[in-house]
Amino acid sequence: FTSVNRSVSAAAYPDSVARAVAEDLAEAEVSRFSAGDMMSAQLQRAWWRGMLELVQDPSTLDSMLTSLTRVAQRTK
Repeated sequence: FTSVNRSVSAAAYPDSVARAVAEDLAEAEVSRFSAGDMMSAQLQRAWWRGMLELVQDPSTLDSMLTSLTRVAQRTK
């Protein structure tokens, strides 16, 4: 993980790639996050599968939302 908290030193990260990402985030004027950033990994995977399904067949909206709700309840 990386933090946008500017008080977290880049030295706290285990390797040069993680340090560079953390420095870029800390120096950014604007950082945007989405709901997916707060979802469990299992829910994120279900969300992306659902979005792909929805693009292919918009009539699946209700069943996709029901499925996402079930996954979210299981991963609380």
